[in-house]
Amino acid sequence: MKKVLVLTELRTHYGRQILSGLMMEARAHDWWNTMRLTASETDRDAIAQVLAQVDGVIVRDASPEVMEELKGQEVPTVVLRGAMGEPVEESETMKAAAHVDDASVGALAVEELKRLSVKHWGFVGFEGVGWSRGRGEALMNHPAVVHAIELRGNERESWSGVLRLAEWLRKVPKPIGVFGCSDSAGLTVLQACQYAGFSVPNQVAVIGVDNDVQLCHTSVPPLSSIDLHATGVGQRAAWQLANMLGLPTKAEPVISPARLVARESSHEVDRYFLCYQKAVEWLSSNALRGPSVDELSDVTGISRRGLERAFEKHAKVSPASVIREHRMKAIEILLARDSLTLDRIAAQAGFTDAAGLSNFVKRQTGKSPRELRETL
Repeated sequence: MKKVLVLTELRTHYGRQILSGLMMEARAHDWWNTMRLTASETDRDAIAQVLAQVDGVIVRDASPEVMEELKGQEVPTVVLRGAMGEPVEESETMKAAAHVDDASVGALAVEELKRLSVKHWGFVGFEGVGWSRGRGEALMNHPAVVHAIELRGNERESWSGVLRLAEWLRKVPKPIGVFGCSDSAGLTVLQACQYAGFSVPNQVAVIGVDNDVQLCHTSVPPLSSIDLHATGVGQRAAWQLANMLGLPTKAEPVISPARLVARESSHEVDRYFLCYQKAVEWLSSNALRGPSVDELSDVTGISRRGLERAFEKHAKVSPASVIREHRMKAIEILLARDSLTLDRIAAQAGFTDAAGLSNFVKRQTGKSPRELRETL
């Protein structure tokens, strides 16, 4: 079996989501064994030794010296866009991975600011970072007056950044809707509002990017954020390298479009919507074993009847049908792994035997697991 080096960083939610996606895709097809190293802790000498043992590389945020070594060795390499958004110099053996469309992310923020009906708009970006600039351009190109500020490197996630944004917020007209280029930028805006005494979202509505759930839920108030579906970026990168290595591949993974996850930093959100949103987020990673509606009710902290009302209001379907839909998606991921037997998939999905799995799949799709597997 092939061996692939994954050289990346795990400091950010975006980086962790990418890694999750590429590992999921590689495991689903049994393409290779993975060796993972942390980019910031890997120097040129170390990478030269490792490259002699691998067939391919997926890299993000490596140093210029390591990138030079990768180019010199001519090992098939897929380069993911790094934290600074730097361009990739492609060659026959080094290709740039697909990445998030920053213009569409900015456009989504524009639509949300328009929907909020705030007259004044603000943008908080990161100085010298390409993807930040790309997201902000959608606002700058809009007829609305945009008050923009860029945080320098030493001001990001620091008290000096909070103080600078507090001073900026005192000068801009209000009410204002502020779009932060990332969740960390959005969090800094919320901290500045708290320090300067501005009400969120009444005076300052705030939207971030990445949907780092832990960060967003623990901010005060919880931060609205644009979910980039970065796992899809990782899946596409794995598929791209598999093609470069001549491995058998199926359909190219689709990167789902970005979506806004609304929380209290930008909306007076009704309780039913928050419960519905929390339920869907939880199901995205816990639906495989087929949780009950009562269990979903406990997770969201609302009665079963309240949960049913939330789903009826915001999805026009029952919680049970959404559970089945997410469970089926999780089963399809396992079916795509040709090495997994139906008995093993049934056990992982909480069925007593393969017959139970087959009956469920047949009811949901009209196909048997074997028939469905041929299409994945």
